Amino acid sequence: MGGWQESTGIIQGIHWHVSSDIYYIAADEQRQSMLWVGVRQEDGSMKEFFSRDLVGMGQTDFVKNARDKGQVRLMDCIDCHNRAAHYIPYPEQAVDQAIADGSISRSLPGIRAKAVKLLKARYTSQAEAYQAINKLTDDYAMLPATSGNANLSLTNVDSALVVTAIDTLKKMYDQDNFPAMATDWQTNPNNEKHTPFLGCFRCHNDALVSVDPTSNIERETISSACNLCHTVPIVGRGSEILIEAPVIVGAAPESHNDYSWTITHRSTTNEEKQQCYQCHGQGFCNNAACHNLSHPSDMLFTHADEYNRTGGQVCYTCHQNITCKRCHATGIFNNP
Repeated sequence: MGGWQESTGIIQGIHWHVSSDIYYIAADEQRQSMLWVGVRQEDGSMKEFFSRDLVGMGQTDFVKNARDKGQVRLMDCIDCHNRAAHYIPYPEQAVDQAIADGSISRSLPGIRAKAVKLLKARYTSQAEAYQAINKLTDDYAMLPATSGNANLSLTNVDSALVVTAIDTLKKMYDQDNFPAMATDWQTNPNNEKHTPFLGCFRCHNDALVSVDPTSNIERETISSACNLCHTVPIVGRGSEILIEAPVIVGAAPESHNDYSWTITHRSTTNEEKQQCYQCHGQGFCNNAACHNLSHPSDMLFTHADEYNRTGGQVCYTCHQNITCKRCHATGIFNNP
């Protein structure tokens, strides 16, 4: 998480954003589309990043005019933590949770896709939403036969499960949608995460560039490299070289400077793999400590149960040097 460290005077981590002077101009009231970002440097100068649409269009005057109108905002906590009180899950997240806790049965064919589609639709009233959700009964009554299966209809799909799913979806809709106020899960984007809204990527993208003021030549963008904020999970503990399960921990090669290699390494060629084996060993791809781990979608809320279920050590395989106090500084309280 980072921020300003009083003992060292160093500012780092995600909270660097509010420990430093970062300014921006947004194109919309929800602050989702950025036109300009300015970062105050140690020498007092301002490093500026402009929307590509502004480059060569009198961008300096644009910032001056915006400042005169009070449209330049100093970044603070609520630019990311903009849903501090009422968290509204997005449809995929809400449906996954309902399926996980059994309030929507996973035995209903295609129920996840149907449920998400229903919750993503825009309705003008609760009655209209309920009418659409009630049509799930018809969907399963007219469900066509599939290859290798008997005809699937409401007669051989448990009708009680369909009714329960309908009731659950209505409750989920009421919790996250307020048509009389024209607000729903989409009208107040959650900027603390990467999905389903842009969050960090409002600024960290290729659309904002710094410009040489003398030539208007674009120089650099605001990096979106994962390891700006995230550390690479290393399987093993120690300082220099260590072999464990079965990873050799040592100095990372230049290719690992960008955390995206953890996603793109699956496409490496056989020739490139020979270089990987020099550090990771021949059996690395069979390492279950990195592969075959499956985190449920609600891990943020259920990780305590998962931690206890697995014996309390498996989490540290990837999450090195992290203790519960990192987030729970005042202690851990059991749910009432």
